Amino acid sequence: MESRQQPYLFKLRQSPRVKRLLQQVFTGRDWVDAGQGWEGREDTIQLAGWAQSRRVVILRRLLKENLIATQEQRGQLAFAFVDRRQTKVYEYAVLVTDLSEGVLSIAQLYRDRADAENGFNELKNQWGWDGYTTRDLARCRLSARAVGLVYNWWSWYTR
Repeated sequence: MESRQQPYLFKLRQSPRVKRLLQQVFTGRDWVDAGQGWEGREDTIQLAGWAQSRRVVILRRLLKENLIATQEQRGQLAFAFVDRRQTKVYEYAVLVTDLSEGVLSIAQLYRDRADAENGFNELKNQWGWDGYTTRDLARCRLSARAVGLVYNWWSWYTR
């Protein structure tokens, strides 16, 4: 994305280096409001395979449950730290970006991005937009356009 001068914003997996960064910033006092119950702060990280360090926005949200780790659907553990003095449990998201906006704006941009993808998810999984393939490109395009048209009509009807 950088070589194409295309702005980017995406969520990082919680790899060992990302977890180490979370441990380093956990007790910091410079967390700011990131909206909708999230707190955030900026930092930099250089992961394996990256030629340079990049800006990250670290988001955390206080959990009401007293769990340190929870088992998710695919067997992956959700990562959380506990502040033993106040016994607070957080969930984290680490976003990497080259945008210059502040923490609050980056968090909102990421939330908006996730909401925009819901339409594509619905088209793919509920309207069968990925359920047909032929070797004839013209028929694939025609089918995709037909599904898109009916989906738009249905969306207008349900509003």
